[in-house]
Order: sequence, then C-alpha cells, then structure tokens
Amino acid sequence: MGAKQELADVEAFFGQYVGHKSKLVAKITKALAFHRKEIMGDVEEVESDFHNGDYVASGKVAADLVAVALGKIESDLSYDIFLQ
Repeated sequence: MGAKQELADVEAFFGQYVGHKSKLVAKITKALAFHRKEIMGDVEEVESDFHNGDYVASGKVAADLVAVALGKIESDLSYDIFLQ
C-alpha cells in the first residue's frame, strides 16, 4: 500500500464523522462505556506531557487515545498478508 492509499484510508475513516456529529458522539459514548479508565488515563497523560513540553510523547498518547475512542484505521488486508 502506497502513501496515497494510506492517505485515502485515513481520509475515509475520519470523513465518516465529518458532518455527522451524532455518529461521532455515539462512537465516543460507546468507547467510554467500555474503555473509560484507559481513555481518561490517556487524556490526563496527554495534558501532563503537553504541559511539561514533551510534545512528541503527548502526540503519541493522543494517537493512542484516538485509536481507543474511534478504532484503528483498517489497512488493506491483502497488502498485510503480502508482507508476511
């Protein structure tokens, strides 16, 4: 999978929530119901890292937070199998 395809996958994944606030709220509400402790811990860690000037760590935790709250972006399965 090339960079163009990866970008298209990211745009499609997040695009499903743009302009669909109720869908985004429902997804996050469900994630909080199942992963509240992890999500809130990540939020606190992002705030702490950012406040302390550790922007790289803050960004990594923020990415993890998005993955927990919204799910991971699905990759092209045939590409993953090819790489193994």
